Amino acid sequence: MTYKAYIFARPGGAIILGEAYGGLALGFQIDDENTTLVGGFELAGGNAAHVSDAMDFWFALTDNPLRFMSALLPYGRGTRYDMAKILQVDDPQVEAAQTVIERIKATGRNLRSQDWLKDTVEVLEAFGVKGLPGGARQSGVFGGINAPIVPLVEPWPGMALDVSLYEQPDQFGIRTDPNADANENASDPAADQGQDSLDGPRPQPVISSILVRKGHLAVYSNQGFDGTPIVLELGKVFNVKDVKDAVWPDKTVRSWFASASSFDAAMPKTAYASRQRVDFRKLELDARDALRNIAEYREGAIKEQRSFQEESQKILESMRAAAAEAGVSQQAVYFKEEANYQAAAAVKWLVAAGLIAAGTVALALSSIGWFVKGSTGLSPGDAIQLAVAKLIAFSVLYYALFIAGRSYLAARHNFVVNRHRQNALSTFQAFVNATADEATKNAVLLKSTEAIFSPDVSGYLAKEPDPRGASQILEIFRGGKPDS
Repeated sequence: MTYKAYIFARPGGAIILGEAYGGLALGFQIDDENTTLVGGFELAGGNAAHVSDAMDFWFALTDNPLRFMSALLPYGRGTRYDMAKILQVDDPQVEAAQTVIERIKATGRNLRSQDWLKDTVEVLEAFGVKGLPGGARQSGVFGGINAPIVPLVEPWPGMALDVSLYEQPDQFGIRTDPNADANENASDPAADQGQDSLDGPRPQPVISSILVRKGHLAVYSNQGFDGTPIVLELGKVFNVKDVKDAVWPDKTVRSWFASASSFDAAMPKTAYASRQRVDFRKLELDARDALRNIAEYREGAIKEQRSFQEESQKILESMRAAAAEAGVSQQAVYFKEEANYQAAAAVKWLVAAGLIAAGTVALALSSIGWFVKGSTGLSPGDAIQLAVAKLIAFSVLYYALFIAGRSYLAARHNFVVNRHRQNALSTFQAFVNATADEATKNAVLLKSTEAIFSPDVSGYLAKEPDPRGASQILEIFRGGKPDS
């Protein structure tokens, strides 16, 4: 069983720094009905990467691969391929080639890691193609394959005029597919002179070959369609180097004219003169005005964007400052919760102290009543034991009363301190909003911080710390050092 394998080339593709590295695509027959899987790994759609099913490269089934690669590609006429080589494979491995394609599809790739040549060769070798040459460029590998070149001449659907010009010293260089005008004509009266572009002067083109896929085209050895034209044959590649020296000694195409309909020698000059009647000077001035307006709009947009950025930055800083100030006030809730807890604890300790005091008084009164009534019949030893027991009971009650009273005073102290801190932070926002002076705001913030972290006097503790005075705050803002 013998199946066909195809390798397609676009020598003028992948132009990097003005130099064409070329593009390759592949195809292989998958059944006895001549159904062929064709496709390419290049990022023809203009994307920078492809991952999983969101592929920028493509594959399709067709029964006419040469026509498909010339006129039916999914990314348009500019991505068509120019030529093909057909190889016979005696032991085709269709599933193996499809497995390699699926593996490459599942691999994330981008422009820096993509290797179209390696991928194409790997699929063809998996299919069973042998003896593919090595090389770093697609065009070099294609040229090294031992098989005749088959030009892809099928015209693009729906076009009345479809011609391709190759501007490179070698056959099939950088391709240009000129578009027809309203009269379905295309021409260049000075094809040997380059035109300046936005990137600078364009180098002088050298038309090396021409392919007329649909329509008619004639080339001239002189500018302005002068001289005896050479009318090109439809569907065949015209190589300038094949022209006899007696006709064109320097082999240079200096003008050419193409039309969807046949034409005589006088038609190119007439058609071009009609085009020249258009006021191109006015068009040029209009284009320059449009470019100037675009530049002014761009400059204005940049200034407006910078203004928005500055205003947004100011708003952001104001929001941050407001959030910080509001955040200080929001901390009051923690001191409120602590103050409420300490108030409840103080009540509990006060009740405990009252109960202990009442128990102590009750025990004392019972002891006095027993003493008044008299206690006879007690030996000295029993009296001593009774006195010691009462002493221990009164000592325990006294200590418990002392602890309860001290805890009550501590809870009340903590309540007063936390309530003070709560009030300081709750009123902080009001004082900050009442003034625009930054020094005053800083002083209020510092005082609020001092209310949180400095020890406070409540009147409930026997020994209380000496609070820092307001004069120390003023010393800080004056640059002095607080007294220790």
